[in-house]
Amino acid sequence: MQNIKRSARITRRPKVKDLGKHKAPENLFQLVFQFLNRVGPLRKVLLVIIFVFSGCVFLWNLFPDQGKQALVDNLLQRIRRPAPISYPGVEIEQQDLRFDLSERVAAQAGANPAECCKVTTDEFLTCRRVQKDAVNLARHAATTGATPTFLSQTHQISVQQASHERMGGPRMTDYDILLNISGEPLGRPFTAHLRSVRFGSFRNESTEWAAAAVLQPTRILTIEVRFPGGKPARNFRFTMADESDGSNYVPIDLPPQIEVGKDIIKWTIASPKLGYTYRLDWDW
Repeated sequence: MQNIKRSARITRRPKVKDLGKHKAPENLFQLVFQFLNRVGPLRKVLLVIIFVFSGCVFLWNLFPDQGKQALVDNLLQRIRRPAPISYPGVEIEQQDLRFDLSERVAAQAGANPAECCKVTTDEFLTCRRVQKDAVNLARHAATTGATPTFLSQTHQISVQQASHERMGGPRMTDYDILLNISGEPLGRPFTAHLRSVRFGSFRNESTEWAAAAVLQPTRILTIEVRFPGGKPARNFRFTMADESDGSNYVPIDLPPQIEVGKDIIKWTIASPKLGYTYRLDWDW
């Protein structure tokens, strides 16, 4: 009698619960919950992070676009950034910056920025080269309008769009202008001039401002603004800001030395701080 040994393979059916574990997720939420089921103790922490993030996204979408931009600008103003381009080896005895708005014509709705709000800026400087390797006198300009035209009556110039990023404040295009002073005698005073003609700037019909950056040691700084006839300015404000601290302008501590005429204002600052920007605001 022969014993026949039968072999049988028993197949175990997976439980419904096991099938659920291996089921492919149908959407992102299922994928997230499957992941959370596997991480164990961190599940609650991850849930809190996801819900907080989702709430922030929901609230951000409720903000109007202007509110979002104002919030971003305010945050950017708190970010420290390096001071603008500066070339040592030059000292300035007198810096006279004149903004001429007398030809300014208000911009109409839909107007081309390159055809309205003309502003001519002249800068007159009395300087000295104090280092032999100082071959350029650096100036800086910024505008919200069209690309300015720069020229000098005294020196050859080169212009380039600034590489440093502006943090906070209005959205402006910055320019670095270099005056070639390599031919000026060492230690002897010389005069320098720079003019810019801009269109499309100073377009705000309720309030505006003009500013000067102190890029080299300066003994006297003068900011002069000539206003259009029949459009007088009022409510003048005088502030300054450390360029390494964004656009956080603070009021001037001492009473400003100013001269006010019919259509003109002149602000004189003795021994302005190096690396600071001095700003004059007004209302129309």
